Amino acid sequence: MKMLTLKKMKHYEYKCSVCDGIEYKPSVFRALVTDILKSSDGWVKWGYSFRLHSPSSPEPSSTHPIIHIKLASDRFISDHGTSFNGMSIANCQTSEIHINYERWMSGAKKTNPQDPTRIRMSLNEYRAYVIRHEVGHILLGCTAEDHKTECVDGVAPIMMQQTRGVGDDCAPNTTPLEVDVPAD
Repeated sequence: MKMLTLKKMKHYEYKCSVCDGIEYKPSVFRALVTDILKSSDGWVKWGYSFRLHSPSSPEPSSTHPIIHIKLASDRFISDHGTSFNGMSIANCQTSEIHINYERWMSGAKKTNPQDPTRIRMSLNEYRAYVIRHEVGHILLGCTAEDHKTECVDGVAPIMMQQTRGVGDDCAPNTTPLEVDVPAD
């Protein structure tokens, strides 16, 4: 079966849900995700658009998958084949994103208190970062080049892993930079 190449598409539908056992109102999660996805400083700035999927909409075709963003426990994420220890994940084959509930509620944190990396994101900034980062994987098609490893003029690209902090020479960032956007 041929894998979808999503990076050429610019218009996306999405839906949001909260996994069983999570005490968080689905309507609140959906509203926050919608605000982040539709913000003019996010992926919208680079020509992407997002529309909340309606149950009355036709089912997606294989060329138009719906991005499903789920708020999930670390245990749920681990039980579904990944052990990223507190991280959120995107699955490009299913267009599913699992946002780690514990991080959603507490934000970015150092794994080791002795680690010199700095965490300088508020909770709202972290939430914007993690949604945009994981959606970025779906937009980019989950290639090896998705994750960025170098800062751009002292700023972390949105596709740089920032959940556990960034080095002293790099400022955290919640918006996609030009380096994050694939060439058409």
